[in-house]
Amino acid sequence: MAEASSIRARVLAVVDRTGASLRAGFRDDGSLTRRERRALALLVSVAALGFFVLAWQRYATFHNRNFDLAFYARLAWGEAHNDPWEPMVDAHVWGLHFVWPLELLGRVGALFGQVRTLLVAQSVAVAMAAWPLARLSARVLRRSAEAPGLARLAPWAGALGWLLQPNLWHVATSDFHPGTLAVLPLAWACESLERRSAQGFAWSALGVLACREDLGLVVVVLGLGFALRAHALPGPTRAARVRVGLASSAGALVYVALFLFVFHPHYAPANGSFVQHFDRWGHGPLDAMLAVVREPLEVAAWLAMPERAPYLLVVTAPLAFLAFLAPEWLVLAAPLLAMNLLSSFPTTLLSDSHYLTPALPMVTAASLVGASRVARFSPGLDRGVASPALVLAVTLAHVLHGGSPVSRRFDALAYAPDATTAALEAAVAVVPASASVQAPERVLAHFAERRTLRRPPPPETRADFVLFDAWRRRVDAHREELLRTEEEPLVRDWLARSDHALVVAADGVYLLEREGDRMHDLRMRHVVGVAGPTEGRALTACLALIDAQLERADEGATLVLTLGARGPCDSDLALRIGWGYRPRRVDLVAQGEGSPALFEAGQRIESRHVLSADELDALRRHGLRVGAIRQSGARPSPGDPVALDVPF
Repeated sequence: MAEASSIRARVLAVVDRTGASLRAGFRDDGSLTRRERRALALLVSVAALGFFVLAWQRYATFHNRNFDLAFYARLAWGEAHNDPWEPMVDAHVWGLHFVWPLELLGRVGALFGQVRTLLVAQSVAVAMAAWPLARLSARVLRRSAEAPGLARLAPWAGALGWLLQPNLWHVATSDFHPGTLAVLPLAWACESLERRSAQGFAWSALGVLACREDLGLVVVVLGLGFALRAHALPGPTRAARVRVGLASSAGALVYVALFLFVFHPHYAPANGSFVQHFDRWGHGPLDAMLAVVREPLEVAAWLAMPERAPYLLVVTAPLAFLAFLAPEWLVLAAPLLAMNLLSSFPTTLLSDSHYLTPALPMVTAASLVGASRVARFSPGLDRGVASPALVLAVTLAHVLHGGSPVSRRFDALAYAPDATTAALEAAVAVVPASASVQAPERVLAHFAERRTLRRPPPPETRADFVLFDAWRRRVDAHREELLRTEEEPLVRDWLARSDHALVVAADGVYLLEREGDRMHDLRMRHVVGVAGPTEGRALTACLALIDAQLERADEGATLVLTLGARGPCDSDLALRIGWGYRPRRVDLVAQGEGSPALFEAGQRIESRHVLSADELDALRRHGLRVGAIRQSGARPSPGDPVALDVPF
């Protein structure tokens, strides 16, 4: 009992010391008044709610741009279920990224849902980063302001300069990224560096490292910057603070090296993100950095390309280029900006890329410090005039290039249900929680909480369910070009498989179940009876046209073709429907669900084709013709008719 009490006492002592250190590092330093803190808390809360609502709506309507949300939601689920294997990239978690917050978020997500938990955490982190930047802004800009009115604007230059960054409303409302989660400790690191708070900086550095191991390179530079600022302090605490900065840099460097040289080589996936980003220079960021020394001319030519040369201007433009007035602060973002410039990944340099987001706390801090130095270059101006100028610049940038509802680039359709939302919801509802799935990237996050999920084929992984979103069937409907798109052969080959049952089919969404119940196979609903061996007029050797009927509607009609199967057809068989010698409209047989390769002799097949009012009027005037066509655009056989005249 005495030993247990002693252990408990030591644990409580550690907890007390940790709490005291956190309070000392992030305590209110008086830079914000009580009224400002209340107003800032309201602004941060509204921003966090806005980020989350948009992010959740994008997820709920299946408009995520890539698989990142699914990837990290599955990692969080794995942490909660002691499963370190990530199935989408087929690798151990230690070879991917060290994202320690997922240890906690995964367990919270087990109660509230992984996707919801990650999006809430990210939204709060991004919005809360405005708080330390507002404190930093209040200190540096109030010192430079002369007019009281301009001094009162100082904290809002930091808060709005952050929250109106155009990049944030694109990134925080689309997917989840641990680098985006890291903006909060990065912002606190900048604030602690300006305040020269050793405890605040040490905790912030730990927070950054916890989010992603590659952000350790940023901590290396931040630590050196902290040591240099602390070295300029008088008094006995200078040496201790310098040690904190140097220790942070050294620890971060060791942490990055441990990942790069120990864990990543042993556990990395076969085609990981390092290869995709830095294949031009080698196999990873280290090769890219060495290329600066080994191949300086080639690197210089690479950086001089039109899409890379203006990158720093693009990054600093939203805050009126003020960061260039504080180069010692802007250099804090150098590791991230340099990696982006050296990367050959197509989206890295886009202004709305998540690869830019972790650099923005340092860019914003540099801009705020730069704003406080405007008077050095324009002595006639009030030194506080930079605050409203900065807010005006970032507001204009947000309106022109941001991703919020007040921005010109806001894509309302990305947050609204579309033609496929209901079909995708139905498909997700059908798949049991224990089943393995292959699905399109924009749907994967809805399947994240399970042992096995994969990207869509190819390759085939023998998953229990395979989901296709055949978007080209919607875009190229009724056009011959559909038969030759890259997507179509894959979809129709899967729909022609007899070892899968089609369990959901609507609006180009197809869910196939391996070894599913053929009695509930939706492809069978197009078989409506028995056809005689000579019934109808032959379109080709395997298919005859028996009848054509119109089902009228207010805005048009549905042409119902009754076909007689005389045996299996090629899977790429389609129908020409319309008027003239060679009808221009090309439709898939049986709405594209019932594959001609599965037809059996003697089956009567129903194929339905919606006509617009204009098409119906043209058919009335010119008559209906129906023919068969293959992927090549030719008739199935030279002796087949181009099209048949059909009364209806």
